[in-house]
Amino acid sequence: MKTFWKLFGRIGKYRGKVAGNIFSNILVALFTVVSIPAIIPFFEILFEQVEVMTDPVEFEFSADTIGQWAQYQYSQLI
Repeated sequence: MKTFWKLFGRIGKYRGKVAGNIFSNILVALFTVVSIPAIIPFFEILFEQVEVMTDPVEFEFSADTIGQWAQYQYSQLI
């Protein structure tokens, strides 16, 4: 642990870059958490776990409707 604190004390002029690196890593983690669930409906349709939707759904701001809308869009894409 002493080695860590010695090293930490010597990064004085790199503090901005270290902070930028930490911030970038946090953004990558957040975007990964968001992007993976966004492609799940595509894979469900692609591997035939869900029926293909042929009728469009009216778009509303609710989780169920957004999921159905995405499923319809992916169905049209396939």
